[in-house]
Parts: sequence; structure tokens; C-alpha cells
Amino acid sequence: MLNSMRKSNALAAVTLDTVLRAGAGLCKELDTYIEHGAKRIILMEPNPQLAEMLKLRTRSHPQVQMLTEALGAEAGAPPR
Repeated sequence: MLNSMRKSNALAAVTLDTVLRAGAGLCKELDTYIEHGAKRIILMEPNPQLAEMLKLRTRSHPQVQMLTEALGAEAGAPPR
């Protein structure tokens, strides 16, 4: 979806309210969310190393909330 957002002039006027990004990784699309005026950006990244890098990258953006969490079908830790 983000690639089409970048390419489409029709969406140039789109303003985002809240973005929830599960499995954010390094969230390469963060600048696009900000450019589209996202008021709240919730990034979920379960990998502690990636989450730490992402926290450093987003520290100057008060609208970003970082969660070191994963989504799954069941509560609890994933099977190993």
C-alpha cells in the first residue's frame, strides 16, 4: 500500500490520523507517515535489536510510540 501511496498523486492530499505498524523493522516508511500528517504512529517490533535501532531513529518524533511486542493468534510468548 505504501508504495502505491508514494506513486499516486491522487493520495497527495491524504492526511493520516493513526498508523499502527506491526512488524515495523526499521520502518523505512516512517517519513511517508510523517509527510502525510500522521498524528499518532504506533510501531510494533518484537526483535529487541531492531526495536532499539528504531527507538533511536524515532526519538525526535513525539507522535511515535514504540512497542517491543508481537501480534499473534494466542496470548503469551511464541513457541521456540
